[in-house]
Amino acid sequence: MAKTIALGAKFTNPGSTNLHFFLGKHFKNLSEYGQSLDEFKRVQAKDPYYPKIHIEIGRFVSLGLIARAEAIEYFTKEIEISNDPYAYHMRGLMYGVGGEWEKAEEDFKTETSLVRSWAAYIDLGWALLAQEKLDEAEAAVEKALEIDNNSFWGLSGLGVIALKKGDFSKAIALLGKAVERGNALVEADYWLAYPGNDPRGAKKGALAMRAGAHFNLALSYEKTGRHKEAILQYNEYLRLLDQVAEYDIGPNPPVSRKEVEQRIFQLASKKENE
Repeated sequence: MAKTIALGAKFTNPGSTNLHFFLGKHFKNLSEYGQSLDEFKRVQAKDPYYPKIHIEIGRFVSLGLIARAEAIEYFTKEIEISNDPYAYHMRGLMYGVGGEWEKAEEDFKTETSLVRSWAAYIDLGWALLAQEKLDEAEAAVEKALEIDNNSFWGLSGLGVIALKKGDFSKAIALLGKAVERGNALVEADYWLAYPGNDPRGAKKGALAMRAGAHFNLALSYEKTGRHKEAILQYNEYLRLLDQVAEYDIGPNPPVSRKEVEQRIFQLASKKENE
């Protein structure tokens, strides 16, 4: 009974950091993001060493409630306090968004030294790919697939690297598997893979990722002269593009409708002339 009373006091004391943290989570689950941020900042003001509090605040960058530079400061503070692997991950994402690829690479490498995480290897591959370090990027993404051999992001990532290397047969095989895996991709998968993004854009994000895989597969077919298969994949891209357009929040697929329609027209013309 005494333990129950003590536990209740822990959360009901108006000045309790635990209460403010609980309220922060509560408001976040209700999508009351401004109130949630206020509660987390109260925790941080009362106890700057509260576990993971700087990560919680820093993640509001995805909602536009704090600036990228400010988010980096929060993640850095968490690293200084606890050396939390996830703080390295989130700071790496922020560096990547800002085009600071070497810093992003360093953070993701540190994360992989601290924890076995497929997401860390995927994002390390992303940072390396952005620097055209194709062999290193390939090795990183292969590590991710060792952890989860059915990862959409792993299959898609290796496919894109193969495409960039000019190994189109390998790209077709990998991106074909990614497209199959993408058919089962849901909002929760996207949110798990992209924790730095606005959670309200998860549905659109999942569709955009699937569309991107179809586009890259179409491009791989096009590079090998398999125009019929390329046209089918480009049309699938356009179908998903229509679904993406239903959502206001979230990332857009990589290529415009106009450009894809032009590609289809050109391929159809080549097919007729062959």
